[in-house]
Amino acid sequence: MLCRFTIYASSVAPPLGVGYTGIVKPEHKSSAINRLKTVRGHLEGVIRMVEDERYCPDIMKQVSALQGSLEGVNRILLQNHIETCVLDHVEHGRSEQVVDELLETLRYAPGLPTTKGP
Repeated sequence: MLCRFTIYASSVAPPLGVGYTGIVKPEHKSSAINRLKTVRGHLEGVIRMVEDERYCPDIMKQVSALQGSLEGVNRILLQNHIETCVLDHVEHGRSEQVVDELLETLRYAPGLPTTKGP
């Protein structure tokens, strides 16, 4: 089992994330950390651009690139979540919790659906 949770005495499922003790697949962790470190360096460069009062559209282009990089990190984390926690929930018959959790997770992934139903 990849996704570990604390067992609760109640028959009601705990709120999302409560009891989560964490697991990130090594390949996803490495990729996310590398991307975040790249973003950190890029962000420092953009801060210097603002300090140096560079041309606003040039700064905005770099901010957009940073946003794209961060969205890439979110995609990696979403993939990890699906491959670990979501699969664990499905294997243990917690399909309703899977749907709720995925909808909550997708709130942080721009351009993807965020509500149930049509």
